[in-house]
Amino acid sequence: MEIFDVWRLTKMLHSIECSRRDGIQHEIDDGHRDGQVPREFVTEWIDDIIADARELSTKGELEATDARVAEHGGFTLTLERGLTYQELDHELKVLRESVQFDLSGRFIYVIDKGRHPYLTKTHTLNLWGTPGFYFPSIRADIADSQRAYVFGLNMACVFHLMRITEVGLRALARRMRVKLPKNKQLEWGQWQEIIREMSGKVDKWALKSKTGRAKDEMLEFYRGSIGEFQGFKDAYRNFVMHMKEKIEYDGDEAHSLITRVSHFMNRLASNIDEKGYALTAARKRRIFAELDKQTKAAEKEEQSDERARQGVPELRPSNGKTDKSVTQSDSGQT
Repeated sequence: MEIFDVWRLTKMLHSIECSRRDGIQHEIDDGHRDGQVPREFVTEWIDDIIADARELSTKGELEATDARVAEHGGFTLTLERGLTYQELDHELKVLRESVQFDLSGRFIYVIDKGRHPYLTKTHTLNLWGTPGFYFPSIRADIADSQRAYVFGLNMACVFHLMRITEVGLRALARRMRVKLPKNKQLEWGQWQEIIREMSGKVDKWALKSKTGRAKDEMLEFYRGSIGEFQGFKDAYRNFVMHMKEKIEYDGDEAHSLITRVSHFMNRLASNIDEKGYALTAARKRRIFAELDKQTKAAEKEEQSDERARQGVPELRPSNGKTDKSVTQSDSGQT
């Protein structure tokens, strides 16, 4: 399922009408109907339309539109050969009709406003930036869990979140140097037997280690983590991995679990990485600096997109030139 930018579609349709009404019609009124369209006119009025149409036709599977604007499409080839203003007006009219024809057979999924942030880079980095860096194998499941939540696939969301926690479980087991009975490899161990071995190790450390702050912090981290894994296993993992009984999750449960798992994985990622190695202060500083850089870049990109969405360029019919001010005018043309 692709994310289809409806605003970009609206902008493109608006640009087609403005180009015909204010650009081409201005030249026709000046007696240039059969004159050749110069490259400068195409750059100013047409190139952005072609770029938008190509991306939208690819993501939205708009076949008739793609046939017009693809690299070897009808409109593209005509532009390369050269055409008159009257012919360009006809090509734009056909392009708009192609878009309308394609959309008549497409369905658009409207995302709930409260779930939309889970598709943005900034929100994803805020939730998963650190664990996504130190636990690289969870990145695909992070994306899938959030997309599943956005599209209301709550069971799938829980499934991917449990795959994420399993990576954390085995990483912690590596850190604790857990050995499973009968020399079973850690990757093939069941959750319960791994948790049992980890709990036994922590109990031994509690008896042997000297009393003090370091011991308390160590026991808090390991016992707290083991308790979380036990809770995940009993409340979620066993149900989504085995069809023992029918169970469903609603959107509130999926949302709550995203928050819970992301917080827990951030806690793990503040102490260990996916291979079970401890994180030094220097390693933490490097990743925090990198995450801060990525977050600022994502925020800048999203702010730029939001400013663009506040309106489209207003066109002055008096001279056929673009007014760079941003406005909501001519919305009826779309």
